[in-house]
Amino acid sequence: MIARVASAVRAVIVVAGLLTVHEAWAQQRATTDRTVAVVVSGNVPGFATPQLLAAFLARRMQAGEPSWHFVAAAADAPLAGDRVEWKFATLKVVWPGGSHNGFPGHTVERAYISAEARLYLADAYQTTTLSQPTVSGEQADHALGDMALKVAQAMAALVSGGK
Repeated sequence: MIARVASAVRAVIVVAGLLTVHEAWAQQRATTDRTVAVVVSGNVPGFATPQLLAAFLARRMQAGEPSWHFVAAAADAPLAGDRVEWKFATLKVVWPGGSHNGFPGHTVERAYISAEARLYLADAYQTTTLSQPTVSGEQADHALGDMALKVAQAMAALVSGGK
């Protein structure tokens, strides 16, 4: 009788352990197999369309969080359940002036922008990040790319519980 009870207890412990391992595995798969759409509204100097900006952000976010798959959302597509919604506003644009012997000097545009990124997973709001980078108006802008990379890392860390 005691042997049967001990055997049943061991079976329950093994099943409970397997369920715990399965839950951990399922949670890990849910965070690593995640495809996240990148949606953009507003504009950033140097990007002709929001679609070009979304593609740039998706590439940089992918570099920051390779366990997620970031894709630029199509302009006319319905909102995906897993998405990052970026909203950009230009705060100020500066063109450094100058001339040399009466000829205008080479100018580089700098734009101060406001960027808000909201993360939704399974259509449920998760978090918002705010940033105000200074961008150069080039499609390979380092400040904008670094911001997108850090936002992806912060969002993934939040979802995984800071692990």
